[in-house]
Parts: sequence; C-alpha cells; structure tokens
Amino acid sequence: MSENPDQNQVIKNILVCDDIPDNTELIQMILEQEGYRVNVAHRGAEAINQIKSNSYDLLIINIIMPDMTGHDVIRYIRQELHLDIPVLFFTGFSEGLSTDENVVGIILKPIDYEMFVQQVKSVFSSNFV
Repeated sequence: MSENPDQNQVIKNILVCDDIPDNTELIQMILEQEGYRVNVAHRGAEAINQIKSNSYDLLIINIIMPDMTGHDVIRYIRQELHLDIPVLFFTGFSEGLSTDENVVGIILKPIDYEMFVQQVKSVFSSNFV
C-alpha cells in the first residue's frame, strides 16, 4: 500500500465496471487505499450513464458482461460521446484479446495486487492522461 497522493496532486477519478460485485469491491478497496477516487458500475449501460454525468481519468472494465461487452461500452464512449478515456480491460481470459479500441492495458483475473497497482500508476505517469 502506498501513501495517498500529496496535497498538490489532483486526485484521479476511476470508474470500475464488472458484473461481479466482489470484483468491483476488491478493485475499489485497492484503488482507494492508493489514494484514487473510485466509482463502480455493474452493467455496461450503468457505466455509460456514469460516464455521461461524471468525468473519469480511467475506466477499468470487464470484457464479458450480461448487457454489453466492454468492447461495446468503449465503442459507444468513443463514437457517440467522443471521449478518449484511457481504458484497462479486466478479464479472466487472455486468449484472443484485441485492443482495437485504444486500450492501454489488460488486467488478468485473478489480479496480482502489486502488478495491478503498477499498471494503474503507469497509465497516470504516461501520456495517456
């Protein structure tokens, strides 16, 4: 666990979308301990609604969900909302993954805590944000 961002840093807003509440709770807990502000959604349509009404610095989204896939959500926010939010896919399947939608990384389930935190930090230390 690291210290919270210092007073001069802007707190980053992250949206986590997965249809399994245990996954979103775990990711939310990890990211909040790292000093990020985290909202969760459990369906693709819910994620889109939150993106319409809030500003996010990163979207972490499961690829396979009941109502919309992660690919569908990304396509919608890119084409319909014209937003270029950095995206990390969160998935249990590594075969056949495509990052056509300008995805900045892939997090495999079960997550490795330290690797996951480093991946999120690398998004914010790069030119993606």
